[in-house]
Amino acid sequence: MVMRDLCSVHGEESFKKAEMKYDGKNIKFIVLHYTAHPTKKPVAADFKKNGTSSHFLIDINGAVVNYVDPYLGMAYHAGQSYFAGYSRLNYWSIGVEHTGLRYTLKPLCNKDGKLLPGRVIPGSDHHWYDFPEEQFIASCEFTISLQDEFKIPGYMVVTHADIAPGRKSDIAPMWNYKSAYDKYGVGYFPSETHQINMQDFKEFGDLDYLSFIGCFGYDISAPMRALMVKDIVTFDKTKQDVIRAYQRHYSTSNISGVLEECTRIDILKHVIALAQLGKDGYSYFNKEFFRWINRNLQKASTFAEYVPIN
Repeated sequence: MVMRDLCSVHGEESFKKAEMKYDGKNIKFIVLHYTAHPTKKPVAADFKKNGTSSHFLIDINGAVVNYVDPYLGMAYHAGQSYFAGYSRLNYWSIGVEHTGLRYTLKPLCNKDGKLLPGRVIPGSDHHWYDFPEEQFIASCEFTISLQDEFKIPGYMVVTHADIAPGRKSDIAPMWNYKSAYDKYGVGYFPSETHQINMQDFKEFGDLDYLSFIGCFGYDISAPMRALMVKDIVTFDKTKQDVIRAYQRHYSTSNISGVLEECTRIDILKHVIALAQLGKDGYSYFNKEFFRWINRNLQKASTFAEYVPIN
């Protein structure tokens, strides 16, 4: 097992709640998290106190610690969750935590009182901080080893925000998803080479873009249920939650939860990139996108300039 060579095993016994035994064949996802702790020491205490756990933790210096063996025990890291047709992802996934404070409401200062570099992203009042390079590289190298070992396609490497929109924000917009994919093969990030003429898509409304986000695997059931009963307040809130979760992963120039034009362009590029992969690509997307095409034949013809529609 490659992962055994890349991490140290935590000296204590696996936490009491991680007792569900299985053989690893059930693993379909890797879920990336951050701890919001500057070091790994408080994490173990929190795990025991709160009844939560993860399979692995990657410290800011790049050290990888194994808390729960994914071949033997279920870690309680995902909570109420859904992605690409799977719910309750604790059973279906490997949880990988990353130590560090990823955002603050006010800028951080070092011990000399100097402001630490952070970034305010449009659509958010938080100050967001980069992951240390050592931690990022170690995470990518370790995650791709997990993908290889458990035969997990890149589409199934997700964040906690992806699987729990509105409830969780990690692993945050400062994770370099494109670099992780381009340099290490971790996860999936769509090509940016498509030139989108937005005039071609002028008839597309918010529900179309929300449907595409659902095609990528996100849970759009809450806003759709609210729409069916004409609960506009709940619809607007839950729609914003899903859009913001998508933005934090794939469209980080604005994370307001609003379908700004930059987000619409990124969604369309994402659709085209996945559609171009064809039947050998992301099977969940293919199935859901085909359903959208059947419901929207006239609008679907707009994609014919970019990908085969049949």
